Amino acid sequence: RRGPAGEHLPVRHPGPNVNPDVAIGQLKIFVAPTIPVQPARADLKFVWLNMDNFRGGIETLDDTVNGVPQLSKTVNTGTGPVLSALFGSVEYVNGTFCQVVYTMGGFFA
Repeated sequence: RRGPAGEHLPVRHPGPNVNPDVAIGQLKIFVAPTIPVQPARADLKFVWLNMDNFRGGIETLDDTVNGVPQLSKTVNTGTGPVLSALFGSVEYVNGTFCQVVYTMGGFFA
């Protein structure tokens, strides 16, 4: 049984940054829920391609604190322009399920 739907806001922080600690050539990717409920499980993917060094990858946003998904990941992209997409799903402790459709963007790391 699925509960009510939730919304999410994808966010990124390019380095350098102090809080969260993000170095030059890194991006801190996280999804900010719009409901005040703790995540239970998540399967969020961040697909990226650095247009300067042609490095790329698919990262799972799998940071946790005490077993609780933080819906985040620090990605070592190298410096330069980065094209990306984010997609996946999040399930919350109250049964709310959110399917995150492709969100695309461009950043400078």
